[in-house]
Amino acid sequence: MAKWYNTLCASIHARARSNRTLEFERDLIRERTRAGREAAQKRGVRFGRPRKLSVDQQRLARRLVLEGKSVSDVARTFNVHPATIYRLADADAAEVPMAMQA
Repeated sequence: MAKWYNTLCASIHARARSNRTLEFERDLIRERTRAGREAAQKRGVRFGRPRKLSVDQQRLARRLVLEGKSVSDVARTFNVHPATIYRLADADAAEVPMAMQA
């Protein structure tokens, strides 16, 4: 029985050492990834999905809606979903109260 117990204990200790090694390697990967992201941000790399409309296109879309063109027509013009145009309008509405407070 002692031989079986010693084998079991050795196996458990080996797994524990292995797990500590894996945790250490994961920590190294996290640190390198974080450092890489920070370096990329300092270089001006932008993360995330690219914008569908440029700033000029956003201005034009807002102006067209304010002039009375339907949201679906404006969306079709720019080849975007109508929700994209509605989000532009929501962003405008959120900026107005802030501008009035200043």
